[in-house]
Amino acid sequence: MRAAISCALVGLFFAVSATAQDQSAAPKENVGANANITRWHEGEILYQTMKDKQWRGNERFTILVHPDQTRTLITHNDIFARNVIMNVVMRVSDTFRPIEAFTAYWNDGGFKGSGVFRVLGNQMTAEINGPSGHFTQSTYAPDRFSLLSHPLAFDGWHGGTYDKKRGGVQRIAMLNIDAISRPQNPILATPMDQSWELKGIESVVVPAGTFKSEHYRVNEFDVWVTGPDRVLVKYEWPSLDREYLLTSYRTGP
Repeated sequence: MRAAISCALVGLFFAVSATAQDQSAAPKENVGANANITRWHEGEILYQTMKDKQWRGNERFTILVHPDQTRTLITHNDIFARNVIMNVVMRVSDTFRPIEAFTAYWNDGGFKGSGVFRVLGNQMTAEINGPSGHFTQSTYAPDRFSLLSHPLAFDGWHGGTYDKKRGGVQRIAMLNIDAISRPQNPILATPMDQSWELKGIESVVVPAGTFKSEHYRVNEFDVWVTGPDRVLVKYEWPSLDREYLLTSYRTGP
């Protein structure tokens, strides 16, 4: 009996000792800023008509800049005027070249599809699912290009490869994801391009405040972005009677 009690006590001693050692060896919880984020931005963009200021939807976004200088942009769009929902997460390099993206779209009251897009060298591959089935895609990715996934916050990033020293009108290669057409169509990416021209630096007043912004003329519309992370401040497309305004904004280190 005494031997059994002694063995039990010895076992308990080693168990307590092991637990204490495990606790002392466990990493301490971080109480400061997240080491994976060097700075961040978050805000909301209003969708409305230019003439009548009719509300059409809104977009919430978060931008995270990481220690390796890659950037992640997370968006959620509710465009009720067209019965569209878009959820997109994209990571880009320090030069705004896409690295990877996840997209999911709802259109006309039905699920349109989701896709995972990855860029390796000059090749972009995609795994796509939707009502029409499962698809894989492999597409040429130029050295300088942008991925058009359709949330407005990304439109500030498309001009990230614009050469300000050269100026003038510059062609920017794009891979355009089919997010807006009929739900039956898979969300495949097709090559296209946009024409970008820096028109100047302007002070732009929007509901979120006043921002020193770069003004670009892009095809038939105008885009204003601010800061090194190219936060979208304003977007106007007069021929479609559309405008998009930054209505709330926060940023931090």
